[in-house]
Amino acid sequence: MINKLVNVLADEGTYLPFAFAQDCGDNTGMMTVLSRPVCVLSVEQQIKHGAEKQVLQLLDKAVQTGTPLILLFSEKETIDASIDIMAVTKAIVRLSGVCPLLALVEKEAGVLASTLLPYVDFCIYATGAHAGSSSAYQAIDLPAAVEAIRTILSYLPLNCAERAPILKYNGNAKISSVIDPSTAFTIYFDAHARIAFARINGRSVGMITTSNAELPAHAARFIQFCDCYSLPLVLLAEADLVLDEKQTFLLAQATVPLIAIGEMQKYSAFVDVVFASDDKTRENVVKALEFLCVKRDVLPPHKHGN
Repeated sequence: MINKLVNVLADEGTYLPFAFAQDCGDNTGMMTVLSRPVCVLSVEQQIKHGAEKQVLQLLDKAVQTGTPLILLFSEKETIDASIDIMAVTKAIVRLSGVCPLLALVEKEAGVLASTLLPYVDFCIYATGAHAGSSSAYQAIDLPAAVEAIRTILSYLPLNCAERAPILKYNGNAKISSVIDPSTAFTIYFDAHARIAFARINGRSVGMITTSNAELPAHAARFIQFCDCYSLPLVLLAEADLVLDEKQTFLLAQATVPLIAIGEMQKYSAFVDVVFASDDKTRENVVKALEFLCVKRDVLPPHKHGN
C-alpha cells in the first residue's frame, strides 16, 4: 500500500513506483507536486537488510532525472544492524547542492531519519516535538506540513542547473511593499529577524530581514542554499550589519544577484546594489532583478570551500 503521505503530497494519480522498489520495505518512486516531477522515498517502520541498495538507486535516479528528492518518514523506523547507513549518508551529502533535498517527519524520527536530517535542505516536522532540531525550520500539524513542502518546492528550480520558475504577476503591489502580496513563506523568524522565500514581480527570491545588527544563525545555511539554486538574495537591514565568520564567508562567496535595502555600509562590496527604504524601493528592486538576472559570476574551480 502506498504510504498515506505519498497520497496527500502528490498530485492526484501521479505516483509511479520504480521497478527496483518492489522487494524493499519502502515506497520509492516518482510523482509530480504542483505539476513538477520529484523523486520520493517513503520510509516504513522496518528497514530490512539490503534496503540501502534501493535507497542508493533512488538517489541515482534523482541525479539522472535532475529532480528534487523528498524523504517521507511517517513512523519512527527501525533498521537492520547490517545496513550501511554511512553509504546512504555519503550519497545524500553528494546530492546536496545538486537537487533540492526535503524531508517530512510525521511523528518521531528514528535512526535513519536522525542520521540524514542534518544534511537535507529543509525538514518539516508534523508535530512540535522536534522543533529544536538544527535542520527543522517549522514544526506544525500534518496538513500544514504537507502544504509547506509543496510551497517550498514552488519557489525552487528542479536542480542547480536550472533557473527558478517565474510566475506571471499582474497584481498591483503597494509601493511601500517590496515583495508581491501574499507570496512570503517564512522559514525562520524571531523577534528581530525573518528568513523567507518570496516573489518580486513573479520572480522567486530569498529574503533576509533584520531589525538589529545581527543575522540569525540559520541565515548562513539559507544564503548557501539560495546560492546553490540561483535564487537572488534580498537583504533588508535596519541597522548596519555585523556578520559572523560563516555568514561573511558565504555572502562573499555567493554568485547570485545580491540586493540590499537599508544599512549595508560595512559589507557594501559584497552586494550588487544598495537601496534606501523609500517609496521607490520596490520599483528599483524590480528593475535591479531584471538587470541582474543575466549575471554570470563563475568561481575558479576548486573541490570545496574552507
